Amino acid sequence: AAGGPPPPAERKEGDPPSLEEHLTHCGVGRYQAMIFAIVSLLVLSDGMEMTVISLLRQPLQEEWGLDDFTFSALGSTVFAGLLVGNLIGGYLADTFGRRNCLLGVSLVFCIFGLI
Repeated sequence: AAGGPPPPAERKEGDPPSLEEHLTHCGVGRYQAMIFAIVSLLVLSDGMEMTVISLLRQPLQEEWGLDDFTFSALGSTVFAGLLVGNLIGGYLADTFGRRNCLLGVSLVFCIFGLI
């Protein structure tokens, strides 16, 4: 038995097209590449937060007089923010649209990143 995906099931008349058929029909172009690049930059900047906190561990502990527990709690605020954002993100995207929600969240992320 060779690896790979199983063959597609036969479509009957009136069946809706599959996701693969939709993607094959629409194709991938410049717009999809641009969206991929924007989302990749957002994910990169999000991951950078934890890297910066890790790199600044010693200087922050000395400057602010933090013990290990307090510093760990500070790092956990990133994950608490992810939890809250994920819990309300779907609702906001359904209410205001994905594009508006992504733009708004990106703006808030940039503002709080600068603070």
